[in-house]
Amino acid sequence: MKCSHYRSKNIMPTLPRNSKVILESMGIPFIEEGKNVKRGNVCIHCPYCGSLDPSFHLGINIKNGRWSCWRNASHRGKDLAGLISKVCHIPYKTAHGIVWSGLRDRKGFKEQLQDILDKMTQEEKPKPIPWPKQFVPIMEKDRFWEYMRTRGYNTKALRWVLKNYPIYKANTGNYKDRVIFPIYDLSGNLTGWVGRAIGASKRRYMMEKWGNYGVLFRNRIAYGGRALVICEGPFDSLRVDYLGRNLGIHSTALFSTNIKPSLIRALRLLSNRYDTMVVLLDKGEETNSIKVALEVGAKVIPLRTVKDPALLGSLDSVLPFIDQ
Repeated sequence: MKCSHYRSKNIMPTLPRNSKVILESMGIPFIEEGKNVKRGNVCIHCPYCGSLDPSFHLGINIKNGRWSCWRNASHRGKDLAGLISKVCHIPYKTAHGIVWSGLRDRKGFKEQLQDILDKMTQEEKPKPIPWPKQFVPIMEKDRFWEYMRTRGYNTKALRWVLKNYPIYKANTGNYKDRVIFPIYDLSGNLTGWVGRAIGASKRRYMMEKWGNYGVLFRNRIAYGGRALVICEGPFDSLRVDYLGRNLGIHSTALFSTNIKPSLIRALRLLSNRYDTMVVLLDKGEETNSIKVALEVGAKVIPLRTVKDPALLGSLDSVLPFIDQ
């Protein structure tokens, strides 16, 4: 399908005015400067190279919308909508509307883009929320630190975890005595959090109501890799992501096997940045695993060696399924 707008030299793509809005709204990481960035371009990960592109090698010309990959000269084109469709795993028609909506009428581009994104889910999209002041970093040797050690992390490992993952604590407020896992949408906006009690509690987990509109460990999973592993709980995902840190394997959590359409959309968008996407739930949850896999377009990995992924000592039992 060719885009008729490119046939006229008098009509320029909306990209020069809206490149950042498009990329940020669709959760596409990009850079504006660096050794791979040609003057007048922005660069993203090449969706055609996949994991072979560990950096930002696909440049998009902000004047004419043309794009090309520095790694592979065959990865190039003039149709920006086709590129957005490939990167975000959305229908071409939807991508075309996002790219060219600014040419339709006088309505602002941001408003039109929001209209298009809203149609992709029937749920109300939440607004970003402020960071609660009572959520503060976990300090070495405090009671939250000691609780994290009981989850299977020695001092060296825990220092690395708290440096590389957004994990906090709450000493006061409704989430008092809980480890806090912030939830961000693909654009980097805080949309909620999950709190895990470190002591006896009637509710082990508490979630801020908008939590399911974002993804866990967005800072770790947004850039793609070898595999994205979907687990149920935050400590399951933390363990898998930590064990896979040098293998190109990342993980995020569902928080529930009843997945909201907004989370399904986010996971489908992320799937294009990975070679494969798999579901790894607790032992005995094969039925729910298949259900989740069908909804997000992933394959299932059976857990046979331990009760849940948080107890894994390595990914040796998982890797054969990832590489199938």
